[in-house]
Amino acid sequence: RLLLRYWDPGPRADPFEDMRYVWGGFSYLQDVVEQALAAGERADRLSLLGVLSFLRVMSRSMPLFMTLAWMFSVSIILKSVVYEKEARLKETMRIMGLDNGILWFSWFVSSLVPLLISAGLLKGNLLPYSDTGVVFLFLASFAVVTIMQCFLISTAFARANLAAACGGIIYFTLYLPYVLCVAWQDHIGFGSLLSPVAFGFGCEYFALFEEQGVGIQWKNLVASPLEEDDFSLRTAIIIMYFDSFLYGLLTWYIEAVFPGAYGSECGRASPVSPALKNPAYRSGYSERQEPAHLEPGVYIENLVKVYRHGKKVAVDGLTLGFYEGQITSFLGHNGAGKTTTMSVLTGLFPPTSGTAYILGRDIRTELSAIRQSLGVCPQHNVLFSMLTVEEHIWFYARLKGLSEERVKGEMEQILRDTGLPRKRKSKTSTLSGGMQRKLSVALAFVGGSKVVILDEPTAGVDPYARRGIWDLLACGAPSGRTIILSTHHMDEADILGDRIAIISHGKLCCVGSSLYLKNQLGTGYYLTLVKKEPEPEPEPSLGSCRNSSSTDLGHELTFVLPYSAAKDGAFVELFREMDDNLSHLNISSYGVSDTTLEEVGTRSNAIHAGRNQIQHERRAASVSVGRRRNGSPSGPSRRPPRRLRPRHGCIDGWMDGWAVQIWFNNKGWHSMGSFINVMSNAILRANLPPGKDAGRYGIRAFNHPLNLTKEQVTTSVDVLVSICVIFAMSFVPASFVVFLIQERVSKTKHMHFISGVHPLLYWTANFIWDMVRPLPSVRPSVPPSVGVRAAYVSSTNLPVLALLLLLYGYTWSITPLMYPASFVFSIPSTAYVVLTSVNILIGINGSISTFVMELFGDHNVLLIFPHFCLGRGLIDMVKNQAMADALQRFGNARTRRRRGGGADRDVLRVSCQERTVHVFGQCFGLLGVNGAGKTTTFKMLTGDTVSILRELDQVHQNMGYCPQFDAVNELLTGREHLELYAILRGVPGKEVCDVAEWGIRKLGLLKYADKAAGSYSGGNLRKLSTAMALIGAPPVVFLDEPTTGMDPKARRALWNCILDVIKEGRSVVLTSHSMEECEALCTRMAIMVNGRFKCLGSVQHLKNRFGDGYTIILRVAGPDPDLLPVMKFIESELSGSTLKEKHRNMLQYQLPSSRCSLTHIFFTLANNKHALKIEDYSVTQTTLDQVDARRRPRAHTRIDVTHARFAC
Repeated sequence: RLLLRYWDPGPRADPFEDMRYVWGGFSYLQDVVEQALAAGERADRLSLLGVLSFLRVMSRSMPLFMTLAWMFSVSIILKSVVYEKEARLKETMRIMGLDNGILWFSWFVSSLVPLLISAGLLKGNLLPYSDTGVVFLFLASFAVVTIMQCFLISTAFARANLAAACGGIIYFTLYLPYVLCVAWQDHIGFGSLLSPVAFGFGCEYFALFEEQGVGIQWKNLVASPLEEDDFSLRTAIIIMYFDSFLYGLLTWYIEAVFPGAYGSECGRASPVSPALKNPAYRSGYSERQEPAHLEPGVYIENLVKVYRHGKKVAVDGLTLGFYEGQITSFLGHNGAGKTTTMSVLTGLFPPTSGTAYILGRDIRTELSAIRQSLGVCPQHNVLFSMLTVEEHIWFYARLKGLSEERVKGEMEQILRDTGLPRKRKSKTSTLSGGMQRKLSVALAFVGGSKVVILDEPTAGVDPYARRGIWDLLACGAPSGRTIILSTHHMDEADILGDRIAIISHGKLCCVGSSLYLKNQLGTGYYLTLVKKEPEPEPEPSLGSCRNSSSTDLGHELTFVLPYSAAKDGAFVELFREMDDNLSHLNISSYGVSDTTLEEVGTRSNAIHAGRNQIQHERRAASVSVGRRRNGSPSGPSRRPPRRLRPRHGCIDGWMDGWAVQIWFNNKGWHSMGSFINVMSNAILRANLPPGKDAGRYGIRAFNHPLNLTKEQVTTSVDVLVSICVIFAMSFVPASFVVFLIQERVSKTKHMHFISGVHPLLYWTANFIWDMVRPLPSVRPSVPPSVGVRAAYVSSTNLPVLALLLLLYGYTWSITPLMYPASFVFSIPSTAYVVLTSVNILIGINGSISTFVMELFGDHNVLLIFPHFCLGRGLIDMVKNQAMADALQRFGNARTRRRRGGGADRDVLRVSCQERTVHVFGQCFGLLGVNGAGKTTTFKMLTGDTVSILRELDQVHQNMGYCPQFDAVNELLTGREHLELYAILRGVPGKEVCDVAEWGIRKLGLLKYADKAAGSYSGGNLRKLSTAMALIGAPPVVFLDEPTTGMDPKARRALWNCILDVIKEGRSVVLTSHSMEECEALCTRMAIMVNGRFKCLGSVQHLKNRFGDGYTIILRVAGPDPDLLPVMKFIESELSGSTLKEKHRNMLQYQLPSSRCSLTHIFFTLANNKHALKIEDYSVTQTTLDQVDARRRPRAHTRIDVTHARFAC
């Protein structure tokens, strides 16, 4: 439907865009022809100013280019905004008193500055007539709305990496409706609610004014270049600012109502009156009387927090008070609910039910006021890596509202308390872990915070640094602050905590001072005795311990003494008697220890677990899901075409030198051509000689439109589809480095290496996983239009399309380019955004730029980039398909006989450079140097590459092939290979084993038949490959260098096997570098050079035709004979002979057959053998090695071997 609305096969599809007379070349041709005609009647010529079609292209392309140009910036903005939320930096700053609006404003300013710089650079000279200020205002407006759009998108993400990955895609997707609005311009107002649409139409109006040579100025900002048009550039700017306001409003609402993982939800809170005095706790042990002289700084009442995912109850009805001027140690096991409770108190998580009061204010309704007096040190450091120590203190102090003078004083005090005066100018990223925790704790006290929440402040800190933090906390509590301390160090809680609260599974177990809890839940004192040998009997003096628990640990004996014994003075008497009777009691020493807080916590948890088992309740919740269906109109109604209303008037023209501008209204279908013709006639008649009748002179222009064919339109769409595929495929390879960087930064990779993982195995495993992982997305990643394009899904191109996608997007070529980038980046999301942008930039821009490069002949300059290869490959597939269709139509007549089955079926035909060879019942040898084309010919014949056979599938069943390189499975045995190929050849099941056994014995593999092929030597692999080619008795056998690596005995056995095959009436096509082998086996042979047959015939015929006579080898007797007499004799008696080789006692001569006969040669040598002391001699005809060697220097020489071609 869009195509029908957007494209019209007539001469004009869109008056605002379609300049067919320009880009079709008609106007240029018309101008040249008419000027040539006019030049015949006048002396001087007038040059016409070409129509500025660039502006029309710019009006459509600028929104796309701006979207692509700012996509990287958008991803970085999204990543930074969401990272603050993910790292809890945002909530920490809000807890410390930062207003949410100020935070967003700071992000707006920091994001706007780079985009404004980019907008200034984009001005350039694209719009020469428009005012620079107007252009900058327009681009700045788009920058503002783009930033607000980023803020809105950020509310949908909680992870920075995901936001960076998906944010750019969402941003680009929002541009696509602009294409629809171009087609449906009657919906321009509604569509402009998306900022790229308003920006796109603004670009159109710039182009319209530029075409008129006036551009957009401040005075015509509200005007429109079109009649009866209410839209203007001012309207576009206003709409963009309205979009900014709308995006900002939606961002505020979504963040307030749906805060996500972190943040409090704004809603109606049920009124609950705080019971601030003498609260009664529902369960657990507590002090008998609350400290009446202290006010609770924090009071939690029936607090419940249930996480949405998994419905886990983290806090279950907690009621607890924290008092001013005290440090309350908040203890519990992992998952007990400590961090969740603190997060609710700070506003990081909203409570599910219940509430808490901080300084008398409800956290549900007065959180902003609470945060002005709240300080927090989270479990993990929330420091800005780019700020120094003193900048952190200054920043948070100013957030608390301190003046500049007070900030300086407090900064010096904190630096002294933390011991960091020498690190004041150092960035926090350079500090040690202990120093970072000290700074984090100190920041919680900045600005005189009345309530300080510390979540495991000494976690991961060495003992010395822990002591420093303890001193810092001890100084902060007496100043009237309410300090809540969470820790896993019981000695720390015991030393620092004025009161201790222990929770388990979100419920309060016990609360009170350390001594009180030990008395209530502790077991007492532990008395440890170190015994001597032999062990004595217990004395009556220890009777007070008889009923206590005791433990005998060999040489030590431990007693548990009740706390009551310490109060009634029994311990004094006990220890006095022990001191007086140590030797009598056979005790060398003793010691006493108190119950630890860890034991108190363990016992309280056990008691709490027992209570829960008795009072366990199941809670059920029902969820109702509503479904709403939205309807959409079927589409815009067709309106009748607007009638043209011509108006006549006087237009002042101007001439600068010999330049003339032609004004036209493109709503008239042929106005451009008509106006050029009018101008040409005016020029012609104005320059006629005096006395000539102007009415008799004129130029008529005729236009016979050649509309776009369906194939042309389809080709254009296919190119657009190719660009879309590149865009989609740019995100897949960039994701490969995310986990690699994460493992490197987190030292996980280093741990793998330490644990014994070899680096090669590590990278191989990652590479294999990256190859397999994206395969399920192959089909979804291809646009639906690809599936219906013949250029992609034809039988020839579909495998190529799959290969392109696999080689590029699925790791084969792009992964080696992405992996090195994992060492450059330290933040995975940044790497993902950068690499995705690079892939898009190189892929789309590189592919499109080649259309310009083709004009200069360098269209493959970017082949080194896989992105370019993918895009260019898709585009070339479209072009090649069009060429193939044309060749198919024009080539039907030439190939009709072969397609009709008129070719002979009883022979094998090999067509190569107009050379035809017929092979039947023979061994045909194919010789040539490396690269001559032998293996390529075999691949063609067997269908390994481009096949010249029509019914290749059927032919495959009648041929056996032994490739040059062994195509075996290393895990299968030789017998299994032969059985497998016997089955594939159609051998009956009962005979498979016998056929395999025949191949094993025939090739001499009996000893290795049941061993894995991976353990075979090179010679045995060649035997196995040859056996696989012979299995099933195929009529034609192709053997590509079958004896390579074989020993002479095995080679001779293979020769016998091949001769047996020939005797059976089957044909063998053989390639070999052994001329001896060819002479022994081949009945006919050919020598190939550069893909052409240079020699063809029987062995003897080639020797006679292309040989060079005879070769004479003489061996002279004696250990060090004198060869000079023999050499003189041969040169004198056998004229024309040439010395080829000379060794210690051996001479080799080459004698042309035309100079003398064999009779003369043998007669001369026989009669003078003894006189010349010739021990032995031989006379042979030129070998195939010599023939082949003679052909090589003349590889590029045209040789007429017509007489050497004959059929069997």
